[in-house]
Amino acid sequence: MLKANEIGKKLGGRWIIRNLSFEVQPGQALLITGQNGSGKSTLLKLVAGLISPSSGSFFMPDGERIDLVGYSALDQNLYPALTALEHLELSRSVRRMPFSALADADSLELAGLGASKDVLVGNFSTGMRARLKFLLAVQHQPLILLLDEPSAALDEEGQKWLREQVSLHLKRGVCLIATNDSADRKLATHEVNLGQI
Repeated sequence: MLKANEIGKKLGGRWIIRNLSFEVQPGQALLITGQNGSGKSTLLKLVAGLISPSSGSFFMPDGERIDLVGYSALDQNLYPALTALEHLELSRSVRRMPFSALADADSLELAGLGASKDVLVGNFSTGMRARLKFLLAVQHQPLILLLDEPSAALDEEGQKWLREQVSLHLKRGVCLIATNDSADRKLATHEVNLGQI
């Protein structure tokens, strides 16, 4: 379960988010919509612990956020001089997960990246990078999955794969999706519009 209590974030002297409260139960996906600059991406960064709220608090399962949360965003950086497989291996190392080249290769295959597992990510298309970012977000099976514009760079096949993966995730946790893309509405059980709070 994830609960936000009167969350606010002030940037540059201006409130981006103010007095936001919501609750997401296991099996639920919250769609976060709003105009550009309304705070959709900022909210995901707050939940991920990448930035701190100016007011309010979050309640989530006990544990370290690096273990609880998976995060995928368009502006998330990858290492152009590493391959897709090396990204997954590095992620395992950082999270102190057991090494499993077979599991990582299998996940890349399922994501449509099997033939590119040894290609430098600097040579990936935007859609291929989006798939890899998602794999990195779910590799450790987090309870809270945060997706920023998840369908933006994906073709129809990629969007279908994404919906299947989110459905699998919802069997064990919750998901927050920040987007205005109508394709992503299919992933959500309910929504909040940051321009209407």
